[in-house]
Amino acid sequence: MRRSEQPSSTLALLVDVFRHSSRLVEKEIELARSELRASVSRAGVALALLVFAAVLAMVALNLLAGFFVGLLVQNGIAPTLATVLVAVGFGLVALVLGLRGLNDLKSATPVPEQTMANLRQDAAILREKTNV
Repeated sequence: MRRSEQPSSTLALLVDVFRHSSRLVEKEIELARSELRASVSRAGVALALLVFAAVLAMVALNLLAGFFVGLLVQNGIAPTLATVLVAVGFGLVALVLGLRGLNDLKSATPVPEQTMANLRQDAAILREKTNV
């Protein structure tokens, strides 16, 4: 009689394990959605702040360029030449910064490599523990 009870209790245990696993996955997905919503909200605010900062930076750079042009004109350089010199100087700085940013962007990987490695390791451990 003991043998006939074992399969049903094993089956009950397996069903229970799958039910709990399903609930765990559902809760993890719910948590991920919640975190994603919070991240998107923070990202929206951060993006708005970055746009505002960029606008202020452009105004500041314009004022700075005007100051440099005025400084060169006061030192005897023709206004047209002073404007060209300041524009070339700002252009060179923009070129260097742009090339550096482009180079850094090319080397950045969009795949979360550490997370993928952790997931592969977790899968291997699960396979080992379940003998699959």
